[in-house]
Amino acid sequence: VGKVTEKALKSKGINTIGQLRKAPADILQSIFGDQTPHMLRLAQGVDNREVESSKEAKSISSEQTFATDITDKNILLNVLLNQVEDVAQRLRTNDFKARTITLKLRYDDFRTVTRSNTFDHPTNTTKTLWQEAEAIFLKWHKKSSGALRLLGFGASGLQEAGSGQHQLFSEPDHDKQKRLDEAFDRIREKFGHDALRRGK
Repeated sequence: VGKVTEKALKSKGINTIGQLRKAPADILQSIFGDQTPHMLRLAQGVDNREVESSKEAKSISSEQTFATDITDKNILLNVLLNQVEDVAQRLRTNDFKARTITLKLRYDDFRTVTRSNTFDHPTNTTKTLWQEAEAIFLKWHKKSSGALRLLGFGASGLQEAGSGQHQLFSEPDHDKQKRLDEAFDRIREKFGHDALRRGK
């Protein structure tokens, strides 16, 4: 819902889908007007829009094998940021959000470890994916001094962006990040993937 509607709902003590379902009809009518029946159907999980078949992809990932083993943290973080940007754009292009992200780290002796985290809500915003990927990497780096032969980033637990359970209110900063991602995507589609990069 929009900010004005959000404010109106909160003023009536409605903060969750469950509270919306139980709210008196006259209160909902004063907020939603003619859209009240539609909003109640959505709150009950009823959506008459055409159901599209699920897409086949189970994960989207990007990885890089280095010509020489890398120990420099900043170099590795730059590589990881590029991978996150690539995966995030592919998620949005294919209309996916991801529930889980995974870092793949292969040492110079070819031992391979993975580190994962699962979000409370699926996302495809670059900022959210990067913040969590960076945190996972820094936690690993703090405990490990080994050189890396390969670094990879993947997103899994994919859901179509318009499906599944949703929060009643938007996450803070979500709309701003969505617009920023869309602007980055348009520039890259026109001028190439390397035309624009985010700073760490």
